[in-house]
Amino acid sequence: MSIVHYLWEHIGVDVPPAKVAEYWSHNRKFKVPWAENHPAGDYHIPLALYGDSCRTRQVSYQPARKVLGIFLSCPLFRPKSVRASRWLVFSIEEDQLQGDITLDRVLLYIAWALNCLFTGRWPRCDMKGTEFTHHKAERAGKWICGRPLAFALTELRGDWLWFKGLFRLRSSWKITLVEDSYFLPAAGQHSLQAHLDAAYSDFRAFCRTNKIACSQPPFTVKLVIKNGQEIMLTAKAYNNRVICAWLAATLEKAQHVPACDDRIPTMFVAMLLACIVMRAIP
Repeated sequence: MSIVHYLWEHIGVDVPPAKVAEYWSHNRKFKVPWAENHPAGDYHIPLALYGDSCRTRQVSYQPARKVLGIFLSCPLFRPKSVRASRWLVFSIEEDQLQGDITLDRVLLYIAWALNCLFTGRWPRCDMKGTEFTHHKAERAGKWICGRPLAFALTELRGDWLWFKGLFRLRSSWKITLVEDSYFLPAAGQHSLQAHLDAAYSDFRAFCRTNKIACSQPPFTVKLVIKNGQEIMLTAKAYNNRVICAWLAATLEKAQHVPACDDRIPTMFVAMLLACIVMRAIP
């Protein structure tokens, strides 16, 4: 809340109401599932959360350290410099994380703050229900941005590694379609790479059919299998969205194949929901 208050009240970030209304009208006109079911009105300014980690500059003779960050952005605010459109909400060195507990607490607070932003007004109590005192009590109920503005979370952004951790996904299922020979390789070819080649051919056909431009390179065993056993297809953020859309379409067809793996219908629903969250459905 304080970040949005500072940006809109003091920095001068602004999105014209007409642009906001057009955003909602466009998505609902074309019956985008998440937009049709979103409780926001045509005046709610869309916000996005982006999570990622990176290696910090390594000190000589010291192991590299990774820092995780969560950023806030406004999809309709596009300054000349992209750096000015990403606002850090939280960061921490990954070796300081206490399992899932740390991020759970952070995300719980972010969810509470976003709910307050949805109303557009400063809350009267904290996330535990304790009423505020002093200066926080004085501003309770007033407009966060000093005028009638409300916000709504519309996008979760990040690469597959971020979503895997965020949603506590088990990555091993992603190779199920290959193990069940859904992607049939050329005659006489039985290796895992041959199945992945067939899967990639199907992926490119999906992109051509839906007129989707995607720079995803061929699927390889090294790209899919990490640390000798963990299954996780690593790709760029946009490519991941396309891959998820392809997997959703593939799983939808696979669940109708006689004697299919009994996990596939559940996988289809999970992937469909992931696509809706990432706005990855073509």
